[in-house]
Amino acid sequence: MGSIADLLGYTLNAEGEKSDISPETGGAINEAGEASSPKTEHAREVAMDAILEFVDLAPEDARGDLTLKNDLDIDTLVRYAIVARIEHELKLSIRDTEVDAWETLEDVLSDVAGRV
Repeated sequence: MGSIADLLGYTLNAEGEKSDISPETGGAINEAGEASSPKTEHAREVAMDAILEFVDLAPEDARGDLTLKNDLDIDTLVRYAIVARIEHELKLSIRDTEVDAWETLEDVLSDVAGRV
């Protein structure tokens, strides 16, 4: 399995193609157009791996705009199983109110990446 950037269709460093690497930071550019560090990319990968573990989604079909409830069929139990794995692997804590605010796949990835 590739990186989260690969899963979301980013080109990280291909010759002759548009690169999503920020020269000033050395990190990839996320969907919001912001530079990201290796730590934030790792956090996004951990979150994506946790989601893929609990839903029937091929990695190549992952898109940031997929809704957790309707597109991915993530109910409350699955949502908190995903959160538990993320919290365990990244050694962090996420409040229930913040988890409840997640609507899309990108919401999860961005929120988790913003915590590292």
